[in-house]
Amino acid sequence: MIRTCLVATMPLLLACGDNLQVRTQDAASPDSNRADAAASDAAPDAFVPLVRVFGYVEAYGDPVGAATVTTLEGPPQTTTTALNGTFYFDAPEGSRLIMRVDPVPITGALPMIRGVIAYDHLRPRNFYILTAEEIAGASSLGIDYDPADAIVEVDFRNASIGGYGATLTTTNNTPLAPDYGVVFDDQGQPQVGQLTVAGGNGSTLLLGGLPPGPATFAPVVPAAATLPCQPRDANPLPLEAGVVTWYDYECGNGQD
Repeated sequence: MIRTCLVATMPLLLACGDNLQVRTQDAASPDSNRADAAASDAAPDAFVPLVRVFGYVEAYGDPVGAATVTTLEGPPQTTTTALNGTFYFDAPEGSRLIMRVDPVPITGALPMIRGVIAYDHLRPRNFYILTAEEIAGASSLGIDYDPADAIVEVDFRNASIGGYGATLTTTNNTPLAPDYGVVFDDQGQPQVGQLTVAGGNGSTLLLGGLPPGPATFAPVVPAAATLPCQPRDANPLPLEAGVVTWYDYECGNGQD
């Protein structure tokens, strides 16, 4: 397990070695309630370990270096990808870590959001950036991309058959209806649809024309599937205008 040290104030966070020690400071006078202060001093310290979450950014099949990566939820952090497209953040174990990649070096490419529950030995999260050429190519399918809308990408990892989909709802359980969907065949060719076709080692679904705001994901699993689809990312996730939000399901025997 890779650990780091974190120091902050009000509340006071102290982390050294393998553990993040969390303490709070009372703004009231220490003389106002000596009994409570004594009880607090006698209480055992709480420890929250930090774990390291790795990511990888790719476009055109190549790694993207110098992309800006920012946390939207979790400890506030910003970094840039290395030349090989990799980056990492440290977060309290079991916490939500929502990350946004801005592919600065690639003109016209869309930012991407992914979110995980931070655990040790979590597999690296890949960010496959949607490029300007891919967006323009959607026009051949009769799709007009509106940068004021959000896009969702759902990946059904290790799904060997088609027919997978996703339903989206707001935090108050109002259904979200996309304006269009794009799926990819086993040759990687796009077509209009909101249910996947056979994808070999994975099937990808794009849903566009969605309003910005938080969204909760639920899978649509075909009757012929022999295994359930297990969620692999944090739920819900934010949708933003002109941004792709990615959600991952494991629909085979793959490990996280």
